Amino acid sequence: MTRMSAWLVVFAMISALIAGPVGCESMKGHERTAVGAGVGAATGALAGGIIGHQSGHKGAGAAIGAATGALIGGGIGYALDRRAAARLEQIPDVNVQVNETAPSPEEGQPPVPKRMTLRISNDVLFERGSSALSPAGEAKIGEVANVIKDYPDTSVAVRGYASSDGSDEANMALSQRRADVVAATLEKYRVSRQRIVSVSGLGESSPIASNETESGRAQNRRVEIEVFPTAEMQ
Repeated sequence: MTRMSAWLVVFAMISALIAGPVGCESMKGHERTAVGAGVGAATGALAGGIIGHQSGHKGAGAAIGAATGALIGGGIGYALDRRAAARLEQIPDVNVQVNETAPSPEEGQPPVPKRMTLRISNDVLFERGSSALSPAGEAKIGEVANVIKDYPDTSVAVRGYASSDGSDEANMALSQRRADVVAATLEKYRVSRQRIVSVSGLGESSPIASNETESGRAQNRRVEIEVFPTAEMQ
């Protein structure tokens, strides 16, 4: 094998390394990192062995290749831990709040998201006073579900809220119906019902803006979807 051919083989291996772990979104975050690093080390060692054979330093080539491959593979696993928040933030009208972070599996890197709240205005999801999702509202929940379903090691809590318009009793009932509909739609779009650990209608409680203005009341009419590690439920 010529030196040029060896480098072509190495390039193909690195391409396969990048493609492989990226497809493993259903793995847990730490598992993705470990798999990325492990596959990277193995691929790097093989690639390094090829280069070492060409240069006459087989052992050194394999060692260098393994170390480099592990770094590349570990980096891929680490990046996947951040993909959920990044993908959700790209969905219009979905406000993503990272409430809690966890240490990065990569030394010296910033923390990774651990617990997130997705806030969606009821005005985006429902007609005024209705608990029937609009077509645009169902599409929005479907987009959210398409991200959440890729992270089966997380659990989900759905909460419905209302503004101060109307009676307390009516607002509690409406917010519960809306939370139920959102939870059912998440399940429709392949988020397992077992992962949806609570569905609550909380009425006028926990306002995020003043109920003295229409814009404030519009913000308080909302559904929140909290996503967090299933391990915290055990």
